[in-house]
Amino acid sequence: MGFTISDRPAGRWPNRRVPFEVDNEVFPAGSAASAAIASAIGAWNATGVVNLVARRPGDEAYILFGPKAGACNSGVGFGGGVRTISCALVTDPIGTPGTPVEVALIPQTDDVLTACLIGETGFLHVAWMDNEGFWRIPIDIGGAAGIPHGRVTMAKQTDDILVAAFLSGDGVFTAARVVETGRWEPPHRFGPRVDPPGGFVTLAKQTDDVLVAAFIDGSGFLSIAFTAGDGLFSAPFRVGASIGVPGSPVALAKQTDDILVALFVNTDGILSVAHVVGTGPWQPPVPMGGTRGPAGAPVSLAKQTDDILVALFVDTEGRLSVAHVVGTEPWHPPVPMGGARGPANTVVTVAKQTDDVLTAAFLSTAGTMAVAHVVGTEPWKPSVQIGGAPGTPGAPISFVKQTDDILTAAFVDDTGILAVAHVSGTAAWNPPVRLGGVPFPPGARVHLVRHHDVVVAAGVDASGRFVVASVVGTRAWVPPGPVRSGMFNARSIVHEIGHALGLRHEHQRPDRETFVRFNRANVAFNAKDFDILQDGIMVGPYDCGSIMHYSARAFARPGAGNTLTPVPGAGCAGIGMAVAPSPGDIAAVDSLYRGQVAAAGTPVALARQGTENTDCLYVDRAGFLSVAWVEGTRAWNPGVTIGGSHAPAGAHVSLARQAPHIVTGAYTDDNGVLQIAHVVNNNPWVPPFPVGGGGGVPGGGVCLAKQNDDVLTATFVDAEGFFCVAHVVGTGQWIPPFRVGGPGGQPGAVVAACRQTDEVFTAVFADREGFLSVAHVVGNEHWKPPFRLGGPGCRPGGGVAMAKQNDITMTAVFVDRDGFFCVAHVDGTGLWHPPVRVGGHVGAPGASVALAKQTDNVLTAVFVDGDGFLRVAHVVDNQPWNLPVRIGGEPATPGAGVSLTKQTDNLLTAAFFDPQGMLFVAHVTDTDAWVAPHPI
Repeated sequence: MGFTISDRPAGRWPNRRVPFEVDNEVFPAGSAASAAIASAIGAWNATGVVNLVARRPGDEAYILFGPKAGACNSGVGFGGGVRTISCALVTDPIGTPGTPVEVALIPQTDDVLTACLIGETGFLHVAWMDNEGFWRIPIDIGGAAGIPHGRVTMAKQTDDILVAAFLSGDGVFTAARVVETGRWEPPHRFGPRVDPPGGFVTLAKQTDDVLVAAFIDGSGFLSIAFTAGDGLFSAPFRVGASIGVPGSPVALAKQTDDILVALFVNTDGILSVAHVVGTGPWQPPVPMGGTRGPAGAPVSLAKQTDDILVALFVDTEGRLSVAHVVGTEPWHPPVPMGGARGPANTVVTVAKQTDDVLTAAFLSTAGTMAVAHVVGTEPWKPSVQIGGAPGTPGAPISFVKQTDDILTAAFVDDTGILAVAHVSGTAAWNPPVRLGGVPFPPGARVHLVRHHDVVVAAGVDASGRFVVASVVGTRAWVPPGPVRSGMFNARSIVHEIGHALGLRHEHQRPDRETFVRFNRANVAFNAKDFDILQDGIMVGPYDCGSIMHYSARAFARPGAGNTLTPVPGAGCAGIGMAVAPSPGDIAAVDSLYRGQVAAAGTPVALARQGTENTDCLYVDRAGFLSVAWVEGTRAWNPGVTIGGSHAPAGAHVSLARQAPHIVTGAYTDDNGVLQIAHVVNNNPWVPPFPVGGGGGVPGGGVCLAKQNDDVLTATFVDAEGFFCVAHVVGTGQWIPPFRVGGPGGQPGAVVAACRQTDEVFTAVFADREGFLSVAHVVGNEHWKPPFRLGGPGCRPGGGVAMAKQNDITMTAVFVDRDGFFCVAHVDGTGLWHPPVRVGGHVGAPGASVALAKQTDNVLTAVFVDGDGFLRVAHVVDNQPWNLPVRIGGEPATPGAGVSLTKQTDNLLTAAFFDPQGMLFVAHVTDTDAWVAPHPI
């Protein structure tokens, strides 16, 4: 049925109330992950055992549902603080499946790498990776929207401020920013409408204090916006004449320490350049002549040497063309360099291969990667195709220095798979190879950034999800995949909530090997999650259908066999397939939080286990012997299953001390066989064993009591109405039951037994005609058959209890067939005084009753009356009995099973099960007022 933590008082959430909070940045409301969490919470709340509720102010202990890249885990039980359930739930698409989405990628701080993108909704989303390599999924930061799948660019405004900029959906220059690791300020519009919506924006530092944004506006003018220090952007202003293609890309770079240049291909296909010196005014763009490119074609800028800045693009004939400027001299117009050709609007990427070598790359008309380079101030070497995986002709390539010696290029190939090529030093290029992983839309841009020793590639895959690939140093690449693996689902969350509530893995129970076999050689990792645990508490039989059970192939190595193999015939073929808490899981949590739940009014037996512990024994609703216990006056521990032979739910049980260090329990199982369980000192209970053959009534009344100092006796009325006796001497073997007298009893009747004197041991029960019948034995002689006492006022087989009222008097009590509390007694070895009624008609006929000494001179009786309330009657010395009175509390099942025992020397405790099967206890200290019944 289950496996719980052993420290139950410390491991339970108080009052069965479990506050929770969902990290809405990683599991946004309305997302598939949020729905999975809600479904899992609903599955546990539907059990009625615990109540997971949204966290309120002041809830310092709560469950936090947070993210995990590729795992799903939780601590076990109540931790007294934040219990995080981390799970790699599926991420929702952020882009329209199949649509390329460009992702900007830049270090935000030394510890944080940030990605920005505009998804299908048009809103700016931000994702980031912390210094442990963990990514947070893109979150919508609100503010002004761009066009769906629009372009965004990022740059550092100051050492502490990161800026993201784009042209909004209504054509206004827009920027968002973040200071250090604080919250992003949502995108804000600056200036009037400039158009075109979604056009290219480029950011670069004009001076150490000034960041500029450049773009070609809707009228074809070069437009500039800027911000100084930590201030906000100015409204854009135009520079020069209208010669650009609206929305086409502008390249920005430092020509010298003081000069920033902006280049673009104008409407005539001529490379044009504008510049600014320091913080002076911008000089309008001027065409520089030379070979022409497609109007609005992309241009790349890079420093060839400290003094030389080069501009590259693919001209109208598909040739790689280069222009350059030395220091502050005039620009040298672009000239074609020959070699491999690219289609119109080919994106050229440029980076330093070594200190002396500058390399340019593009995807040729054949789709193969073409590379050109220049050494120092030598002439450019024409572009050559290096083979390998082909891409979409003209699609973008990204460069990054993977290490100080290795330059790496990446692009999406013609099948949508990310491909990487690399070169070490000045050696030959290694052709592109496919990394595998999730596919992208063919031709999509994937940006590369080196962050410390990790190179990260980020993009949006063909299904619209934000994905990353990475490589550390010169190790193998981790292929592209979502930032959360998505291999976990609502079932996984149900499992982890089970842990947070206090459940351990079912397959880590000590009895695991009887049902499934562990194959350690087949485990890839997490082998510790299969180790058998000795410090948990098993609840009921092994549950192959538990939500807490791993599947047959959990954590299996690729190509290996099962990690868990069901034992043939054990009924475990479907392990790990549950999607909700099984009945056994529910029972286990019931056991942890409310005690092993029993049927309404189930009979209970109370007894002191040792000097400190008090046990409450019962048969749970699953038909297994269970025990709840309390140490001294501390909080009660809810019941746990002892196990053993199955009995009817709610079977009668009995408890008594067999020897100074042994407490023994008894019941009759489904086959009517007497079952005996025991516990030694404060050790765990030993499951029951049979005594004799069948013949008893399944679940019928049984009574344990000391016949003398050495003999413990069990008495019951068998299925044919015979009074039966079994016994054990000391710690020896039990003597099987034998019959005493004729078949006059009510089968399964409740029996009470007590030492009448030092030599006489007596048992009583209500026979089949309602007479109180008395049997006894003197010393070690034969038992005397039962005789009737008084009239037929009892309910046949109904409840009866017996105890010594004082040294001389032994008293028997019961609730008669009319609901009156009745008392009979005998002094010494004299004649019995027939039953007399005490008080009015308040009880349920035949109700369970219990008797125990409250103090040295007070004998107390308890029963649950006809309205379901606990009633207490008592007698002081030999005075008349005090009438039964109610002591409050919630109503129980009328006549419910009840028991009494001294929990401590001055504390008398009563226990019973309420209509919901929850164990309630009431108590009284010395002769004070009773404390009303309350659930454990």
